[in-house]
Amino acid sequence: AGFCKLFHSIQKIWADYRALKWFYLAVAFCDGAIQSLMTILITFATDVLEFSSMQIGVSVLLMIMANIPGGVLAGQITTRLDPRWSQMLSVVLIITMTSLSAGLLSGPSQQTLAYILIFFWGLGIGWKWTTDRMLSAAIIPRGQNAEYMGIYLFFGAILTWAPPLIYTALNEADVSQQIRL
Repeated sequence: AGFCKLFHSIQKIWADYRALKWFYLAVAFCDGAIQSLMTILITFATDVLEFSSMQIGVSVLLMIMANIPGGVLAGQITTRLDPRWSQMLSVVLIITMTSLSAGLLSGPSQQTLAYILIFFWGLGIGWKWTTDRMLSAAIIPRGQNAEYMGIYLFFGAILTWAPPLIYTALNEADVSQQIRL
């Protein structure tokens, strides 16, 4: 019964709620990548940057702690712009940090730069997740908040398997770490 209800709700969203449909698709791809980022980051930091387990722990903590100012930043930018633009800018920041990391980080001598990039990654993630909730609250139809927030969580988790699978396939094909990231 649960899968049938989910299927019918998603059909209704696709037919009647254009903004919600595109928002959920964006969440599926962005959150799938973000939620996989920590796993991939640990592998990259261990193999390329030669981080110790202590440095990995500091990196994870730094990324999580940077979510807090990211949430504050989300509130400030969303009041100046609107939630859509704020969310798009947060995704641009995350993509920029990923691209910079892939392009700049190539060895153990760049550990300090890695911490800086990790902080800004965390800032972007905190900003995006806060803005996502604001945006979803604004576009979910009244009276369906719980059901549609559940669908939001579903779409946020549905593609989390893809980035680690792609990373592993590229690893097995001996593709460079920078390209894998």
